Amino acid sequence: MANNDIQAVKDLVDLPIGDMLRAIAVGIADAQFQLDKSSMTVTELMSGTRMLRDLDTGKLIDGDGNETTTPVMLDSRIFFGYHLENGRRVPDKLSMMELGFTPTFYQFVDTVIEVKVAVRMTRSEPTDASNGEPDYHVNTTPVDAGYCGSYGFNAEFASSVKTKLVAVPPPASLEERVARLARQESESPEPAAPGADATPLETPETRTIEAPAEEPGAAGKTASRKKAKKTTKSKKKATKARKASKAKRTTTAKKTKTAKRSRAKKGKKR
Repeated sequence: MANNDIQAVKDLVDLPIGDMLRAIAVGIADAQFQLDKSSMTVTELMSGTRMLRDLDTGKLIDGDGNETTTPVMLDSRIFFGYHLENGRRVPDKLSMMELGFTPTFYQFVDTVIEVKVAVRMTRSEPTDASNGEPDYHVNTTPVDAGYCGSYGFNAEFASSVKTKLVAVPPPASLEERVARLARQESESPEPAAPGADATPLETPETRTIEAPAEEPGAAGKTASRKKAKKTTKSKKKATKARKASKAKRTTTAKKTKTAKRSRAKKGKKR
C-alpha cells in the first residue's frame, strides 16, 4: 500500500468531529455553488446575449479559447417568426426568455446530515498554552462495512451524529436596497455609448407605437374617455329625439285618419 493510501486511512480512522461536520457541510455548499453556476450560465444563454467564457473556470476567453480581459459577446437568440419590410419577409430573432422560457434554479433548502460514527474521547497533557489544564478532544470514525469487518465492531452500538443545514434568507435591508436600485435603474434614462448616435435605430425588436401628442399619458386617456362618453350621450339623446318625433307623427296621423272617418260618417247620414 502506498504511503498516501496509509495516510488517507489514518486520517479517516481518527477524525475530529468538527472536521467531519465541516467537510460534509462544505461539500453541500460546493454542490449548491455548482448548481447556481449552472443556472446562471443557462440564464445568460437564454437572455439572448452572453459573454464567451470558460464553463469550468468562468474566466473570459476569446474565439480561440485563450484567456482575455476584453469580453467577447455572442448572440444566442434564435430565429422565430418574421415581419414584413417592403413586402418581403424578414426573420425575427428572439431570445428564449422572450419566447416565454425561464431558467430553473435549484436549492438545498433543508438538508439533514446523519452519520453513524464510533466516538472516542482523548485527553492531551497540559501545556503552557492550555494554562496547565489538560485538553479533551472528541474524535470520530465513520462506521461502515469495512470498519466493522476490520475491527469486529457491532454497528448497533455506533453513535449517531445528526445536524441540519438550512438556507438563510437575505436580510430585509438588503432586499429593500436591491429593490430601490432596480427602481432607480428603470426610471433613469440609459446613457448612450461614446461616439454612438443618441437616437437608436428602429429594429423589429425595439419598434414601439408612440401615443398621440395631443393626448399624452394618463391625461390623454382621461380626455379620450370623456370625449367617448360625451359622444355616446349625444347619440342616445338624438336617438331618443327621433323616437319621440316618430311617435308624435304617428299620433298625429292616427288623429287625422279618425277625423276623416268621422266626417265621412256625418256626410252619409245627411
